[in-house]
Amino acid sequence: MTNLSSIAGFSSGGGGGGGSGSGGGIPALCGETPTSSVQVPIHASSGTNRTHTSGNSGWIEGQCTNGVLKSRNTYGHWVHYHDNTAGAFRQGTAMTPITVNRSTGAITVGTPQDVWVNTNVSTGGVSYGTTLNYEPVHGCFVNSGLAGWDTSSATEYSYGHAYGQLQANGTVSLQASVTNNASATMSVSGSYCISLPQGTGTQHTIMPSNYSYGWFYTMEATSTGWQNVGSTTFPHTGTYSYPANHCYQPDISTVDTALPACVINCMHTASEYGYYVNHNGSTYDVDPPNQPIYSSKPDIFLRDNKPILFCIASASTFTAAGGGGFTLTEHETLMNGDMIAPWRAINKCIGLGANRYLICGERSTRKVDFGEAVILGVKADYNVENLGKLSIPKPYDDILEKAEDQIVDFFTVYENDTDANPKWLLRLKTTHGGTGLQDITAESYEITADLTAYATST
Repeated sequence: MTNLSSIAGFSSGGGGGGGSGSGGGIPALCGETPTSSVQVPIHASSGTNRTHTSGNSGWIEGQCTNGVLKSRNTYGHWVHYHDNTAGAFRQGTAMTPITVNRSTGAITVGTPQDVWVNTNVSTGGVSYGTTLNYEPVHGCFVNSGLAGWDTSSATEYSYGHAYGQLQANGTVSLQASVTNNASATMSVSGSYCISLPQGTGTQHTIMPSNYSYGWFYTMEATSTGWQNVGSTTFPHTGTYSYPANHCYQPDISTVDTALPACVINCMHTASEYGYYVNHNGSTYDVDPPNQPIYSSKPDIFLRDNKPILFCIASASTFTAAGGGGFTLTEHETLMNGDMIAPWRAINKCIGLGANRYLICGERSTRKVDFGEAVILGVKADYNVENLGKLSIPKPYDDILEKAEDQIVDFFTVYENDTDANPKWLLRLKTTHGGTGLQDITAESYEITADLTAYATST
């Protein structure tokens, strides 16, 4: 993770706007009392014997209306479970949607739905790590890992994936659940955004397959769901592949069309790592600017409409090369590690537009503590600067609890598609594991800080 105290100006409050909060006198992003607070069931009432473990759950963003990023107000909590009820073993993934009223902040809870369920497994007692990756425009997601993906088989676990869509109206649709010896993202838990926006139409993606084989596969997201799901590709003799977490900006609807919008880290040989990208439906391997790089989950940020790859204490940008490929150029940066790729920090980095990101706090080496957030600006030289620190509602109800027992995701919601800044901060809990029916808390807070006062210098 990145130690943000290495960024110039981080230790000071910086910036302006907003009232004084409880975070040691720093300005407040929003009030401490939620506008709306609701309980979200993770299972339907019949799920009394369902069990899940830490990491096998999280939140994703749903479909945008007409592909407009700032229109989004639908989110979904997912959980992978197993049920060892005698005579009724089963395994699957459930999702509960919520929608947010963009004017009032009121949260409406939908009905828990089984994304997929295998009622033929020979035992319900097998629970392995799964992840759910999604793209940022159409609400299309891929749930993968070791699980009973073949819903007509008694096989308790195999490599495979299920893919579907969380529509803007809260409907969860499954397109397929398939078994494939390699199509499983096994090296991560939680939820990842796996591409940057590519307009309002087709979103080209590339996803790592079973991490111990270094394979990948491609898919295309559309307003009606996934299309052209490719077969697994084994590109080289190396092993291991990892997703990147893509941090989009709500005012950038399209990445520069000459540059890739989707990246993974994948071994190029038995000892050297590199990157694979999907550019308009074609995949290319891209060498890192300085060998060697190691197993890592890169972070993809934006400066204007240009993607920046942060990985292993370096920032690199893409340049189109002859023959349709790409090269990476490394830039001097104050970043000294992965920004937010460790999974417990996912969905805590939010694009605010105008080359700014809001990073919400979790006790870690990032030095953004409980109840704090920092606004970072991405400069023209691809470095980052601290624009200010703000207080936010504490991520955990009790700071004495272990972090893994109180995992929280943050998102923002805009009142109007043309607004420069968001109106609502969402604080969405997830669950760290357990058996039986559980409710988690979803809250909205009205943003009161003047975010226009926090501007990137160059």
